Amino acid sequence: MLKKITLVFCAVVLFSLSPKLYANFSNGFAIGGGLEFGYNFYGSYEVGALITTKIPYTSIVIGLVPNAKFSDEGTYFSFAFNLDFWLLRHSFSELFHIYFGPGIGFNFEDPPDGSGLRVSSNGSNFYFDIGIRIPLGFQFLFSEKYEIFIEIAPHMFFLYVDGTEAMTLINFNFKISSSVGFRYWL
Repeated sequence: MLKKITLVFCAVVLFSLSPKLYANFSNGFAIGGGLEFGYNFYGSYEVGALITTKIPYTSIVIGLVPNAKFSDEGTYFSFAFNLDFWLLRHSFSELFHIYFGPGIGFNFEDPPDGSGLRVSSNGSNFYFDIGIRIPLGFQFLFSEKYEIFIEIAPHMFFLYVDGTEAMTLINFNFKISSSVGFRYWL
């Protein structure tokens, strides 16, 4: 299973290096920030700060999101890392663009209760899960350098890492997140 995930990841990276695959993309570097809001279908809400960057000459976008999660068990910290591949970007005008593509999401959590899967690290419990996400975003380019974006991304986490086995496929976990923010293009 890990071998298949690694092969898919490598294929996405290699294909993203071909300029013919992502016509209408800026070849520049972009960095930005914003807010992300999420809802996990098991009943937790999250609010976080988003740091985003687009890798030059590719269609790869990286997002880092430290979150505060709120659930019946209490409030706890989580950290998400998203690696998205903008497969499609369409311009409706010079001002308005839409993008869409697959991504991989990594979610690291430190829940307050003692339930769920855990990895013990120096006395603190945490776990992480891996899944796919499909971001759909709207870009408003006010100049060649400044962009405001709105994004919605359903997630399906399917691979959990715990302390007894390296990787375990367990119950699917669904989440939907939305982001609003800005990017500065260099």
